[in-house]
Amino acid sequence: YYFFCVGLIHVYKNHIKKIDMEILKKNFLISGALVVMLSIISSTGTILNLLTYYYLGLNKTASKSFASVSGNAWRGISSSAEGVGEFFAFTLLLVVGISLKNKKIQLSSFTVVLVLINLFGLYKSNNFASISSLVILLVVAFIIFIIKSKIIKISVALGVMFLIPFAYYLTSTIPSIDFLNRNLITESLNISYTDSLVNNQFGQTPVDEGRFLEVILMEDINENISSSLEYLVTTYHFSERNSLPNLTSVISAVAYPINRSEKWGIFFAKYNPSLETFLFGSGINQLGNYYLDHPTKSNTGLVLPHSSLFSFLIYIGIFGLLIIMSIFIYKIITYKSSYLYIIFLVFLLMNLIKSDSALYINNFMLIIFVLQLHDLSELRIPTEQNNKEFSNE
Repeated sequence: YYFFCVGLIHVYKNHIKKIDMEILKKNFLISGALVVMLSIISSTGTILNLLTYYYLGLNKTASKSFASVSGNAWRGISSSAEGVGEFFAFTLLLVVGISLKNKKIQLSSFTVVLVLINLFGLYKSNNFASISSLVILLVVAFIIFIIKSKIIKISVALGVMFLIPFAYYLTSTIPSIDFLNRNLITESLNISYTDSLVNNQFGQTPVDEGRFLEVILMEDINENISSSLEYLVTTYHFSERNSLPNLTSVISAVAYPINRSEKWGIFFAKYNPSLETFLFGSGINQLGNYYLDHPTKSNTGLVLPHSSLFSFLIYIGIFGLLIIMSIFIYKIITYKSSYLYIIFLVFLLMNLIKSDSALYINNFMLIIFVLQLHDLSELRIPTEQNNKEFSNE
């Protein structure tokens, strides 16, 4: 795993300066269009589905129909609907972002067709995080590169900041603040073994009533509560009177609108690490301790955290996770003048929180590739030291 990562970085670093941006954009668009078209072909019949699986070397069969299955989004030939959704979103962000930066909004007819096909693929993937992050970051790119007046920039930015939550309010059912703050704990306790809780006269358990601290202090229940869940409950209980949101409330409030309350609830119900495991993880792609050491009601099937950051926490611990975040922070600070590159990094971070796509080889390679994009001449900012190099290129 280490040599694979180092090898990828080596290849990218030694060749990225030679990349032609126009060819790069076209190849991303063509790749996305081919994925959509092959996915549609593969879903039209059993024989075609088998041939697609065999000749494309897929690790699991493609979608057998053109409709979403069991509540999951349509993924086509991809292993992950979230992963392919992020690819489509990044492709559109790359193409439109570069166009905005260079103030060349006009696209050829062929490019427009490819963009529409990629848009269709993004729509079918039903990846809310990718779609919302794409829209937000394209608006940011438009404000940075197109609008010249600072007053108008500030006005548009404030307007967008108001319109986004307002639009979400119009299109979604907004629960109470109290529900948002405790929803994650409720999901975690419901998935834990707390069946011995006594109901009140209304049929409600202490979990239903929000008496979480009382639950984890019960002797017959405490051994079934993971250390991470106990920490969240303690933080919630002793911080609920503070004027600022506590860690539990923040995670819970973030989880609800991106549809991760249940998945993250399962994660905290199961994540019961030792000090050593918490610091250094259980090993790359090793889920044995997380999966089996602390039984819950969700002990079969796919119980991944559905968050690349939480998955990395399991694999490489808090130290490894801090190293990854330090890399992002270092690059953001070092290349803060390259606005488009910062936008790409923010896109990655927004999707790493919600999606487990980093566990898939193609998305993992895309992440490492994007991290090296600061060396692409199209994104670098000329300085006195490299003006000559730019003129030669």
